[in-house]
Amino acid sequence: MGELILCQHPIAANPYYIDALSLNIYSLEELSYYIYHNVDLMEEEFFGEDLIHWIREEVGDISLADNLERLWKEGASLQLLTGKVLASNAYLTQVEIKETVAAVSEYAGLSKSARKKKRADALMQKGRLTDAIYAYEDLLLDDKTPRLLMGDIYHNIGSAYARLFFFREAAEYFESAYQKNNRTTSLMSMFYALWCDGNEEEFKEKVIEYHLPHGNAESVKKIYSAAVHSDEVRNFQESLLHLQQEGDKVEAFEKALNSIVSDWKRDYNRLCRV
Repeated sequence: MGELILCQHPIAANPYYIDALSLNIYSLEELSYYIYHNVDLMEEEFFGEDLIHWIREEVGDISLADNLERLWKEGASLQLLTGKVLASNAYLTQVEIKETVAAVSEYAGLSKSARKKKRADALMQKGRLTDAIYAYEDLLLDDKTPRLLMGDIYHNIGSAYARLFFFREAAEYFESAYQKNNRTTSLMSMFYALWCDGNEEEFKEKVIEYHLPHGNAESVKKIYSAAVHSDEVRNFQESLLHLQQEGDKVEAFEKALNSIVSDWKRDYNRLCRV
């Protein structure tokens, strides 16, 4: 999980699999760690039969399992169930437990659509772009989602596609976003995506369709040009050229280039993870 967790309770021989993050946990301390760092992913269904069974059979905390089962069957609140789990071990301080339960309570008080969007936003922030796209698209199927919120959801899907370099798809979502939220940010994002996609003809057509001022259209091109000719990009190109020109260091060049490409692949696969 990225840090050492001291477990005072038994370590389960068989882990509990948390689908939301494709994560295996082996102790109540790790369960508390997950809840503490992922309040936005908590929902009533989390404390279901499977988790209770795991706590009873794998962790061996029969008292906690019985307590959770009784509360769950009585329809106890999400924050109450959360508090019981967090208090069952010493991973968090009392102050941290109170803060976490309060955050869960605040989250549980949101409307269903607001909660879903908050969860999708959290996936975006964690870099799980493909998961975020699925979560946002699920929101678009809800007829009760307000028009303005729906526009912002379209915008966020466009942002996710842009980060995955699918600029054509991004432009389409940004346009749909603008048609619903009427935000200048969404409109300009559409033009940036079109220009990044290299579709100059459609870019010109959209400039006319949306009556984009000439200065704004030129600004899109200048910002794009500044990005692709930034010091970071130029230094990277110069470094590769320098290695390539050193004939006696062909192997070093290939090794450096392969390392860079591998890093890109790893980052892209992480962003596309489902």
